[in-house]
Amino acid sequence: MLRACEQDGSIRPGVDPDDVLLMLGFLWRTGPGEEGEARVARLLDLVIDGLRLGAPGTPVVDPEGAES
Repeated sequence: MLRACEQDGSIRPGVDPDDVLLMLGFLWRTGPGEEGEARVARLLDLVIDGLRLGAPGTPVVDPEGAES
């Protein structure tokens, strides 16, 4: 799914699936109820905004040192 989104220009290039899973780890640590739901919504917005193509940031560098 990430590669398809990268190819159609929806997200920035070089997004690693393992990194996305780690970022989304907050979902099962957020408390229940309206306050927890509001926090999840804010945090998901931050994650999605960071994945979008054109989002400010540094180039993704793979473990071998090559830029993506």
